[in-house]
Amino acid sequence: MSAVEKIDRFQKAYYKALECKWKGGTYSIVRHLQRRKQRGHLPQSSNEMDLIQRGLEILKSPNSIVYEYLPSKDIYFVLYKEWALFFDENGL
Repeated sequence: MSAVEKIDRFQKAYYKALECKWKGGTYSIVRHLQRRKQRGHLPQSSNEMDLIQRGLEILKSPNSIVYEYLPSKDIYFVLYKEWALFFDENGL
């Protein structure tokens, strides 16, 4: 796959990721929020919107580093800026 194709795939997935849909739905958000609190990544008073807002900050930051992750035939994109944010080509 060429660099241009990879950029195009990332761009399409990125705009879908901005919709903030989670693989696993609401349950996934709640579970992830609990883990971030347990690890001290978010204050105990944080709610689901705080977690989503933090993810959007990473998505929108021009300083985030972009990686490809290929655990199988599916491609995932990883944005890193203090936290790693994973999403697939469907933006999930």
